Amino acid sequence: MLQKRTITTKGGIFIVSILIVEDEKAIAEGIQLILNNTGYTTWHAETLRMANQILQTQHVDLLLLDISLPDGNGITFAKNLNHPPKIVFISAIDDEQTIVDTFQFGSDDYITKPFRLPILLARVQAIIKRHRLGEQPSLTHLAHLKIDEVNQQVFNGNKEILFTPTEHRLFFYLYHNIGQILTREQLLAYLWDNHGEFVNDNTLTVTLRRVRHKIEQDTVLIETKRGIGYRLLPNEVKI
Repeated sequence: MLQKRTITTKGGIFIVSILIVEDEKAIAEGIQLILNNTGYTTWHAETLRMANQILQTQHVDLLLLDISLPDGNGITFAKNLNHPPKIVFISAIDDEQTIVDTFQFGSDDYITKPFRLPILLARVQAIIKRHRLGEQPSLTHLAHLKIDEVNQQVFNGNKEILFTPTEHRLFFYLYHNIGQILTREQLLAYLWDNHGEFVNDNTLTVTLRRVRHKIEQDTVLIETKRGIGYRLLPNEVKI
């Protein structure tokens, strides 16, 4: 079951997605209820197989994971995840070595059953705050473009502009030097020397043309200074 809420705080907007992997229905329902009422998005899986399907198809910030599940061991499952979210183990196993082992491979917390829901919520919120889970990156606006510097993405409206690796490096080099004229020699040196790839003068011309085609609509964003170089304009120029 999926419940979606949005929490607005002084720090911005947070949409945190939490997957609960628990085969005991009463426990899972209690956890899901308190998390949903607090405003988090929750998924529930009764088996590791279901959990794996959700992880492959949905974005998950935090995994609340039981250890003893009908189709396997939660610790083994977590160790085999390629790109695991933050993990909190929830288990009736109160063995010291088991708890130590989970922390040694990178879990964020271990909660022993039985537990009180307000305490679980407090510990979950501490992890969310510590890792700033679900925080939406701030976007910089340039004409019709929205630029996410944290994730190195550029959007035209709500649609991401897909660059080739060379186009991507060229755009962000211009962007990080916005308003400044960069010579062809500077651009070639950056694209080649910093990444070990050979970019010749013709390749630069073609790449600039492609970037312009992708980012410009009825505006000029990359200005050509004949005989000097190029610059990304801080304010668009209407064509």
